Amino acid sequence: MKRFRSRRSTSGLKVQEITGDHFSFMQSAFHGFPNKPTAISYEKDYHLLAIGTKSGEFRVYGRPGLELKASYVTGASIQKIYSFANVHQFITVCSDNCVVLWHISMDTANNEGPMLHATNSFNMNAEGGKTITGCCLSQLTGHFYIGTSSGNVFTLDLRSFKLIEEVIFWDQATALIQPAAKTHSGAVKSLEICPDDHNKLLIGYEKGMISLWDLEKGLPTKNYPASINDSLQLECVCWQQDGRKFMSAHHNGSICTWSISNSSPEKGPIKHYGENCEPITSITWLDSEQNPMLIFSGGLPQDHSGDHHAVTVMHGVQHVALDFSSPVVDMFAINVIDSEKGEALLVLCEEELLAFDLQAPKFLEIQKPYLHSIHASPVTALQIYENCTRHLYEKLVELGPAKDESAATCQWPVMGGCVKTMEPQFYTLLITGHENGSIKFWDVTSLGMALIYELKTKILFVGMEDDLDSGQSEYSWPPYRSVGKFDPFGDDPRLAIHHIKFCQLTRTLCVGGAGGQVITFSLNSTQSDVRLETSRADIVKKNDKRYKWGGEGPLECRSDTLSLSPGFQATFCMQCKPPAPINALDFQPNWGIIAAGTCHGFAVGNFFLKTIVITHCTIVEENESGGNITRIQSLRRSFRNSFRRRRTSGSVSLRSRTGTEERSSAAERKRRPRATSEPAASNVTDPTDGLPLTREQQGVVNDLLLAETFVLGSGQPEPCLFAATAGSMLIRYSLSIPAPQERLSQPTTAQILGKDYSLLHQAPIVAVFVLDHVGLPLPSLFEVDNQIVPPPAQAAPHFTVVVTEEQIKIVMLPSLKTKKKEKVTDALHQRIRKAFVIRVKVPGAPPQSDRDWNPAVLLLTNHGAVFVYSLPELKQCYRMNEFLNPGDRKSIRSAIVSCNGELFHLRSFSELQRSLFCTYNYSYHSTLAPNLFPFEGSTPGVKRTSSLRSGNAIRVDLESSPAQSPSRRAHMDVRLEPIAPPHSPSERHGSSSIANTLVLEPIKDEQEQPPSPRYYSGKAEEPGEIPAVTTVTAEIENYPSQEDKEMKTDKPESDEDKQETEEMRKAQDYLEAAGGLGDTIGDHEGTVDKDLLASAKAFATTATRRKSSSSSSSSSSDSDGGSSSSSSSASQGQANLLQTSDADMVVGNSAAFEFSDLENESSQLDEIIQSSLRQVENAREFYEEMQKRVILKSD
Repeated sequence: MKRFRSRRSTSGLKVQEITGDHFSFMQSAFHGFPNKPTAISYEKDYHLLAIGTKSGEFRVYGRPGLELKASYVTGASIQKIYSFANVHQFITVCSDNCVVLWHISMDTANNEGPMLHATNSFNMNAEGGKTITGCCLSQLTGHFYIGTSSGNVFTLDLRSFKLIEEVIFWDQATALIQPAAKTHSGAVKSLEICPDDHNKLLIGYEKGMISLWDLEKGLPTKNYPASINDSLQLECVCWQQDGRKFMSAHHNGSICTWSISNSSPEKGPIKHYGENCEPITSITWLDSEQNPMLIFSGGLPQDHSGDHHAVTVMHGVQHVALDFSSPVVDMFAINVIDSEKGEALLVLCEEELLAFDLQAPKFLEIQKPYLHSIHASPVTALQIYENCTRHLYEKLVELGPAKDESAATCQWPVMGGCVKTMEPQFYTLLITGHENGSIKFWDVTSLGMALIYELKTKILFVGMEDDLDSGQSEYSWPPYRSVGKFDPFGDDPRLAIHHIKFCQLTRTLCVGGAGGQVITFSLNSTQSDVRLETSRADIVKKNDKRYKWGGEGPLECRSDTLSLSPGFQATFCMQCKPPAPINALDFQPNWGIIAAGTCHGFAVGNFFLKTIVITHCTIVEENESGGNITRIQSLRRSFRNSFRRRRTSGSVSLRSRTGTEERSSAAERKRRPRATSEPAASNVTDPTDGLPLTREQQGVVNDLLLAETFVLGSGQPEPCLFAATAGSMLIRYSLSIPAPQERLSQPTTAQILGKDYSLLHQAPIVAVFVLDHVGLPLPSLFEVDNQIVPPPAQAAPHFTVVVTEEQIKIVMLPSLKTKKKEKVTDALHQRIRKAFVIRVKVPGAPPQSDRDWNPAVLLLTNHGAVFVYSLPELKQCYRMNEFLNPGDRKSIRSAIVSCNGELFHLRSFSELQRSLFCTYNYSYHSTLAPNLFPFEGSTPGVKRTSSLRSGNAIRVDLESSPAQSPSRRAHMDVRLEPIAPPHSPSERHGSSSIANTLVLEPIKDEQEQPPSPRYYSGKAEEPGEIPAVTTVTAEIENYPSQEDKEMKTDKPESDEDKQETEEMRKAQDYLEAAGGLGDTIGDHEGTVDKDLLASAKAFATTATRRKSSSSSSSSSSDSDGGSSSSSSSASQGQANLLQTSDADMVVGNSAAFEFSDLENESSQLDEIIQSSLRQVENAREFYEEMQKRVILKSD
């Protein structure tokens, strides 16, 4: 008692009261798999993965912790994604005929992490057959080629985001195969740039005609096939890596191999799976001609349609048809750097994403750290546990799923970006229950979501054992191999898990299912052979005439000995009778007591002794009026019910009609495969909202609470049970728990405490909590044992917080006198659906206090609104209307809130959304500071310079990285602070720098868009202003021009080549004069020389090329005239230099410097360089400081 008195004295110290300043909303992460994905792309240089969805969401993923999200306001489906090399930019083609440019930028002004936003858009006029049907991106020229349904190909200049005048008309492209152009080619199905020559564009038309178009000459080079009568309906084309051959895939499932020099196919048409085959929708050709690797989607026998969704991989003697359980949407093959060999294959399906190692035998699956299909079996229950110790976490990982021998050994290929390297003090575990009876433990400490343990309960019941997967026969054809974890077929609905409870101290797990079963598990490190003991809890007696069960019978537990592997092992099963779904669950593992509630009542069991303690039926009799009340109370209740019926009478017919529609739609969903099910999208609330409850509904048990508090008036807290029903009744039981040393032998008894506590307003009770003497919620033994919270104050009185659908009421214990109540719902038909007690951290707590937080209750209504009230004052501290969509019942019903004020809910069947509400509450994942580049204390940067199998990533030098100046590094090493709550629902999705959502208004007038240098379209900066967003550009070696490629051939060096080489040498000598700036620019000397050298090389090459071409054009001229002509052509070349694509690309990161004090050997070259560098608008911030130092030195 002395220890508790000292605790009370410190807990009584005044901690700052909770106010609205302690709350701010921030979407922090999305866990799971995006809903209805439509396209995928992979940025090879920085290991970034991009996914588009049917609703217009665009997401970019890097290593676990880097996740970016944005969406286009039209909500049009993203059909295709193209990525730029080295510049963190993407192009998406949407279903509304719109092309959107996306950019990942760093907000240096607000010290925020990387943000994904749209910088420009172009809307293709769909009239006149201009619907986009195929696209292709030229990395070298910055042109985006758009094929349309009319058969014409348009070119979009990505700098100005406008169409250029040159159009490739279908009749010109197919002129070699049909000179008279009598047959229309059909829509453009596929566009592919030659990997060896960017002036060659391969155009595939719907009717089977293929044209090799010369972009430089504007003429067709070759048409395929030789005769239009030989053409087959085309689906797609692909190049061989060396650019000498290509393949075409057709609607009848055949594949043809072509040489660019021959109009007839070298091989084919070949059908790999028989005569009648499905169309091949995508094809990829990897490796050399001698050892080709062919990957294609589709092409299966037509009689397998609907049963199999396969991607075929053929390499040498290996031939595998990867069979997925959901339709294939898109795929992307990754090559080994500087090689034609395939390294990895990413396959996007409707319900999951998988990666395969193309260099491993049998093309093994690569394990992924996130983007898990949590809906492999539909999620039916959620529970979150914070502050888990490292020892518990490591134990679960150790006992988790054994290493899959069939998994690949190489790492996940998407590892771009950097995050802080810091170990969490505690771990956060998310436990999900599923329709097939499985229970999964997920590590959600960071933004990733890793599966660490899985438990299957179906093996405990008769006839529910796992089917042995015999696999495909080696003689079957096609050679299918089942991959993926998504299960499109449902299991017995009685297996579904509805409630989960877990004790971190005793490591005991308790779950309640849809068949009335309640099972307890204990964590064991060794394998055990056990017989599962079952006890039946008869909530409704056989001779009870108030209710007759008409549903399915209970699941039958296996009576034989079970060999249970190490991990959670079943110890006891309590089967409720009737076997209705479990609506409420609670347990106290140190007492050995479990309590489960259904729509008929509740039962209490002892899993130490495997016995039933009590059963209590809550079904209301027909003539029962809710207890003994006085005549005045009866009159008051009559008036209240009359007003309630008047408020809700106008919506009765709508609700009844909607209920009928929902029942019919539910029946339809039962007849359809589970994979096509979608969240409910009704605009009305539950049919019982605001209406008097039926007799059956009043007996539903909504919540159960086992606690040690004051109930008998003996002056000492005692174990007790609170049961709350939908009929506004609070039932109390006193439990007699034996001493700890006798609990394994002595039974537990229970005694009901007087009459039931009834609330006069008769609103259903949602939740019940108990507060101690000072108003703090009773903590768990685990939290007290690990000194996370102080022990409870053991002095009387305690308080019970009763949350109903309409109000919050605080009742004193054991006297049951009302201390305070607060009406919450003021809108028509708005009812409280969920209630959670949270701990809100407040700054400036007294040093002597043993806590720096105050309790509050968070409420979630059926309209999707969030309310927060302080405890025990019941003052409203925060309110957010329409946090969730009122029509999305699945999101509201699945919502859970941790004690730290973090909310999880299902935003779709396949994905969880994670949101923060408390401003000062610590969250580990919000301190990871994700970034595109390495910074002090971060994980190493990643850039592809070697195979994923051999190290896979290299460390990027922090000092020499061009994007890492001291000023930039300083702002990266910060924590992501939550931002203020949005004021409107449209702003609600744009509040996170980790997974931010930016809604972009569509651009209707394309003429008003400013030109965009380096593929970035933003407003022009004022003179001298350094932009906050920097676009990363590539070095010149990544963008060789055609002339540069010709220089690498074995042709003898001509006079022009010698002159160009001499000019390059002069450019290098010119830049060496900049070495004297090293004393002033300090650490950035290497970066400046590197950028300027790349710029000088590009401009020297371009200027010399243009000068040489102009000189050769003037064949007959004297020396004076030649000099004049040369000077004129040089001036013309300088004027046209800004339009040169490769020069514009490579100089993007250079800055405007004054070189007046440097000696120049070529005045003409000096003019070209200075004229071009002054045009760059998006200079890096740290170059401003270097420019100032150069100016000071010149003065």
